[in-house]
Amino acid sequence: MSDISIGLHFIVTGMAVVFLTLAIMSAAMWFVGRFAGRVKEKKVVSFAIEPTENYGLDENELAAVSIALLLYRSEKEDALLEFEPPVHWKVQGRIESLERTP
Repeated sequence: MSDISIGLHFIVTGMAVVFLTLAIMSAAMWFVGRFAGRVKEKKVVSFAIEPTENYGLDENELAAVSIALLLYRSEKEDALLEFEPPVHWKVQGRIESLERTP
């Protein structure tokens, strides 16, 4: 046989294997989807959580938190949350992504 016919034979065989694999995978995904849909419909879980304690602040605690924030701000003379968008935000994002530790 010539080299061209051998090459065409390999191409056709490879394409057939790929499409057969894709067909098998799509059928498996379809069956799993149908099975998962039935499982989700049958399984119903409901529960209620009742709070056991009240975490609200009374007037004295609220006043203490407010005074602490005012004192902190007066000592720093800056905003509590500082945010300045960088001029070169793309470069800054790349730098920060490189500085992260995995």
